[in-house]
Order: sequence, then structure tokens, then C-alpha cells
Amino acid sequence: MLEQLTLKKAVEFAIKTEELGSKAYEKLAKKFSEERDLADIFRVLAKEEVAHGKAFSALLRKVPDVEGAEEAGGEERWHYLRAMSISHFFGGKGGLLAQVDRIKTREDALVRAIGLEKATLQFYQAMQDLLEESEVLDSIIRAEKRHVVNLMRYIVSNAKVLQISEVEDDDFSAAAAAPEPTVDDDPEDEPPRRKRQDSKTFG
Repeated sequence: MLEQLTLKKAVEFAIKTEELGSKAYEKLAKKFSEERDLADIFRVLAKEEVAHGKAFSALLRKVPDVEGAEEAGGEERWHYLRAMSISHFFGGKGGLLAQVDRIKTREDALVRAIGLEKATLQFYQAMQDLLEESEVLDSIIRAEKRHVVNLMRYIVSNAKVLQISEVEDDDFSAAAAAPEPTVDDDPEDEPPRRKRQDSKTFG
């Protein structure tokens, strides 16, 4: 849980979460190495978590280290972000990384992976509500949604191999370096969010 909360600390928390996620997925890939389809999924997830961490590191350089609800929105949104940082999936004894050795079945591994991805997605969406316009964060959120959907499809269908779209590091680096998109540049499948007067733009 984040105590003294600023946007910068929220991004630092996201970087740490991605690092833990990558390590957990790497261990799961090794643990289930004899089940190639499952191991491949965890390897792809680990790779994407590394890419997300690098993208957040780039974003970190663009956000101010200012504390208080007036930084980028109302007090309610700050409390919501803090609430979304409270999850046993993020670390400690209940975190996915700490639980890898106790996972015995593929079903348990997949359910726990979905739990981490859902908790991460909720935290990033709370960040999005404060950051407003950030192509870097938008790209990561879209990737996290794909993780949840594809893991759920895998559980439901018990398919041999489900494609989890790999996102190269350069994709996130380009988003971090690029100027913020205008309304016309927004992805067709996602309507542009309405920018609040008190919002700020980063990344």
C-alpha cells in the first residue's frame, strides 16, 4: 500500500510491480517447462512486464514529485488510487512471486496470474484517472487487458496455444518519446477521453 502518495511514487510502485511480475512469470515458466504451451505463455508475459517496466521508467522522468490532492485532481481520485494499491497480489507473503513454490497445478498458476493482472490493471486505471492523457499508460493498460482476456480464454477453453500479443520494448519506448496524440490520433477502438480542466498531461 502507498502511504505518502504522489504521482511519482505511484509510477515507482508500478515499476516495482512490473519487476515482481516479470520474476514471477519467469519462475512459473521454469516450473511448468514440461508443459510447453503454458511455459510459453508465462515467458511472453515476463517479457511484456519487462517492457512495461522500461516504459514506466521513461514516464517517471516526466511526472512531478508533488504531494497533495491538488496535484492532478480531486481528493476522491487520490483515495481511489491508494485503495487500488492495497492488494496481496502486489507483494509480500501473498504475492505471486512468493507463492510460486506453492503452486502445484496449471489451473492454480493461471488463476493466480489473472489475479495479479487484474489488480495491476485496476491500479493503472486509477493512475490513468489522474494522469489523464498519457499514451504510454494507455498502451500498457491495453496490454494488461489483453493479458487478462487471453489468460481467461486459456482457462475456459483449455486450448493448446493462445496467442498473447508480444509488445516489443521499442513500441513502448516510441510511445514514451512521442508527442501526445490529438483526438484524431487516438486508436479507433477507443473513444478519446474527455479532458478535465484540472488535468495534466504526461508521457
